Amino acid sequence: VARQVARQVAVALFFGAVLTPLPAPVRGASAVEPTDSPNRLDQPIVDLALLESSGPDDAPRLLVVDAIESLPGVVRVAILRRDGAWDVDSEMQVDLGMADATPWLIGLGPTRFALLAVTPGAERTMIVGIQTDAGAGRADLGETGRQALTVAVDDAGAADVDGDGTAELVLGTARTIRTGKTCQASILRVMDGLTLAPRSVLTVPERHLAAGVIGRWDDVPGDDLLAYAYPNCPARPDAAAQVGLVAIRLADGIVVLDRGGIGPNAASFVGPPMRLDLDGTGMHEVVALDAQGLSVLDPASGWGAQPIGSSLATAVVAGGGPAADSDAAGVRIAWVDPGQAVGILTARLIREDRGSISVVDRDDLRRRDASPSRLDAAFIETFAAVQRQVSPAGWLGATTDGGCPDLVLAGAILPCGATELRAGAAWIGTRPVTVLDDDGHRRLVVAAGLGRDPSSGYPQTPSPWATAPAGWWRHGPSGPFALSELRAADLLYFRDFPSPSATLERTSAPDATTGIPGFTGVRMFVRVSALTADASEPEGDPLLGALLAAEASSSTTMVVTRIKVPPGLEAGRDGGITTIRLGDTTLADGSRADRWSVAVVPVNDWGEIGSPVGGVVIRDAVGPSLVVEAPFTSAIWPFTATIAGSAEPRSVVRVAGVGDMELDRRGRFTIQTPLAPWPQTLRVIATDASGNVTLREVSVIGGIDYRRFPWAMIAAIALLLVVGLSGLLSSRRRGDPSGLLSGRSTSTHAADDGPMAEMEDLPPGSGLA
Repeated sequence: VARQVARQVAVALFFGAVLTPLPAPVRGASAVEPTDSPNRLDQPIVDLALLESSGPDDAPRLLVVDAIESLPGVVRVAILRRDGAWDVDSEMQVDLGMADATPWLIGLGPTRFALLAVTPGAERTMIVGIQTDAGAGRADLGETGRQALTVAVDDAGAADVDGDGTAELVLGTARTIRTGKTCQASILRVMDGLTLAPRSVLTVPERHLAAGVIGRWDDVPGDDLLAYAYPNCPARPDAAAQVGLVAIRLADGIVVLDRGGIGPNAASFVGPPMRLDLDGTGMHEVVALDAQGLSVLDPASGWGAQPIGSSLATAVVAGGGPAADSDAAGVRIAWVDPGQAVGILTARLIREDRGSISVVDRDDLRRRDASPSRLDAAFIETFAAVQRQVSPAGWLGATTDGGCPDLVLAGAILPCGATELRAGAAWIGTRPVTVLDDDGHRRLVVAAGLGRDPSSGYPQTPSPWATAPAGWWRHGPSGPFALSELRAADLLYFRDFPSPSATLERTSAPDATTGIPGFTGVRMFVRVSALTADASEPEGDPLLGALLAAEASSSTTMVVTRIKVPPGLEAGRDGGITTIRLGDTTLADGSRADRWSVAVVPVNDWGEIGSPVGGVVIRDAVGPSLVVEAPFTSAIWPFTATIAGSAEPRSVVRVAGVGDMELDRRGRFTIQTPLAPWPQTLRVIATDASGNVTLREVSVIGGIDYRRFPWAMIAAIALLLVVGLSGLLSSRRRGDPSGLLSGRSTSTHAADDGPMAEMEDLPPGSGLA
């Protein structure tokens, strides 16, 4: 069933991409909540950049933009430094002057960044320059300037426009106006990289630019933009057959390449082109869709095309460095190709002595080598990323050996030194970022998405600036994510990781919450639906696709939460619990619910999706615990007596005539009140967060509580004493020969004393002897 659902989602994504070749930018992060985790990496983040190490210990540093606004329109930017755990080195509050705008970064240099924010539905963009080496110690954050534009920016990138070695900020806008069969052309704006002052404006006549990449496509100094383009915008949806490739010189707006006829099938997945550098000549190559399918286009040979995949293929990752051994030249590239029913592929591209490009060391991961469900999940992740015009999850970097990279893909891995792909972690909604060296222990930093993709319902893969491919022409902000540290060596042994799982309790906690256990770092995608008293209980566990694709409503809440990772620990190594609030989900009419249908899908930091679980949780209807001990001795009026008690933590305790009590974290409290020396009743009421009430009436007496003496025992002891004394006195009277004790005179006549027992001599050996 899971495989069928995954295939259905993949088909839906396919047709969604066909009908929507130009996806809208991601405007704003999914609703996320702040966390009380002491680990700074657990704080929801919306963007991330890697900074150069600092300090005598060469400590790693990160530039983060928080997803949670401290005030409306104010975002927090911070530099984190790793010293065992991640701590804040410097932070800055940036007032964007606009609400509901999600910021995103464009790196303009090792210490310079542009922070962009676009107001949804309005023609306004704020750009703030950020410097990471400001201050006296050159390690603080500072603002270098800002510009407000009266347009909504769709795309942005960093480009050395004039070839002087300094990057400028390039912005792209494309607004379709279908009234009167006209189309507003795409407009490119070049901003100074230091002051952000406008430098030039380029218009692309009758062209609507889509996914692109920045590189050098001719021998003229300065960077160019290559992008997919649609001619004109008639009063109907764009036709897929109209897509083409356009390369524009950013210095003067000259069109370097104008190639159409890519075809309708190729336009189904207009993923971002990918820049290559095979020989370091200063002119780049590009992987993009061509009339023949996914191809390597070579500007040096008149834009000749070397096909490598079908018209449905999408490039995932490319990078230089040795692939199998130190003598292997060229660039390693990977792509996903459902058109050839192959799956995940990789190859090495080299330039031959005669100048042509060759494809060598080609390998693929087929369904016979990996589970179909894993490949389906990899396709889903890839196509969802393509619709958002970001690179699919992939990473080329050194994990165990600093001089030899591993190729990490969704569902596959090519380890350092290997020539054949093998099954790997899923990486659904998760993306590797970098590897850090911690006293000889290499740790992989992973960004795990905290939002649901609107097209598939699956976890949205984050796309922070730290994972930017070469020449990234960025299309809007990333979805929110959290960061984790994993053991880098585990990257090669994902099968050993515990599969994420979830369990549900049948009854809520007293405060209408429920706890879900799991390993640290695991994300829980939860759907909570309020049920009426007569609603039937759902049968069986929910289907994965139906659960993740569900939309929130007045009686349904979609929650993404995470098992907290303690500072300095690796994700996935320990257990924890995350808490879900059920009481916030009410019935359709807004009234309180006492039953909820809860469904959970767990996803770990390796992108592995666990089996969905579901059930009905009933509101706690049991009153809180309440204990009040009446003291045996206490101060008597007019002094104040102290009476100890305990109740369920976080409940409200009230004493009639005294007031509310203050509870410590364990629920303990003391009642301070004068007590009279006769019985009186204290009325104590405890109320928990669910409204359940417990009443205790305690009778107390000031001074000594004489009611608690053991009167029965005292009476019994007294009686025993009376009987004992009586017997003693009686025996003494019978043994008084003089009669002094009995009051009688002595007599020599035994007969006068009455009969008396006589002692008889017994012969030896008789009687008791």
